[in-house]
Amino acid sequence: GGFAGVFFAELALNKSTRVIGKTWRGGLAVAVLCVAFTGCCIFDAFNIKGFVPQVSQVKQVAVEFNNLNGEVILSSDESITELTRIHRELLELPESAIGIDSSTPGGAVGYSYVVFTYTLDDGRIVSRNYELSYPEDGNPALTESQEVLNELGKLLSTPESKLSALDQIMEVEPSRLDAVLSTGWEEEKGYESEVHVDYSLLDSFWKALEKDLVEHELGSVSLGSGDGMSVEGAAPLDISGYRPDGSYVCVYYMVNQKIAPNTCAWFEKNYHVELG
Repeated sequence: GGFAGVFFAELALNKSTRVIGKTWRGGLAVAVLCVAFTGCCIFDAFNIKGFVPQVSQVKQVAVEFNNLNGEVILSSDESITELTRIHRELLELPESAIGIDSSTPGGAVGYSYVVFTYTLDDGRIVSRNYELSYPEDGNPALTESQEVLNELGKLLSTPESKLSALDQIMEVEPSRLDAVLSTGWEEEKGYESEVHVDYSLLDSFWKALEKDLVEHELGSVSLGSGDGMSVEGAAPLDISGYRPDGSYVCVYYMVNQKIAPNTCAWFEKNYHVELG
């Protein structure tokens, strides 16, 4: 459309058909360049998707993994160095380990979605997202994928990582926060029994959570099959809401006496709920 407009405009100004040859040749050259550039983008000839920033360029990295435990923000040099190393390992995985459908015979039991968003020192934002399959029946390619998932899970389970997600949810306005503990199915009532945390109790609630995140296994993730979402004998705790800037944030924890004793004690004290 743009090329045609330029062509007819020049034809009218020159009042001559001699422009046809010149414009045709110029237009063809531009068209060839556009097609070549498009092809390069499609086939990633410029390695755009494979670009990993240098650690010295990075101010912080936000990591999302199937929305598990919220967005984790890493800002220390040590954690950024580790994350970029894991990112490069991910890029070295065989194609068969990325995006395999769960129905693939002898392949994966499912896949996980991971997003790395780098904020660079110059203000630029670089975001990369991938689908990583996890293995079944010892598929070698997917076993490599599981190893990368294990390393990422370990990084996301450090106190720095777990507290970064909590810090974000604590930014939510109390009146716009919903913290819900599901305590089990009520057969007689026919619905899931829930406890909603009163915002007047949030200060002590945050302290109990923080203590378990730092001292115990609350918020730790085991990535791969099941995505670490299922913990035997644990109750789901879903916390979500809107921050003052209007952005939505949520975290999801599995709570029991073993991995979150302080949080369990808090619910027992304030709501007379006993958790296993």
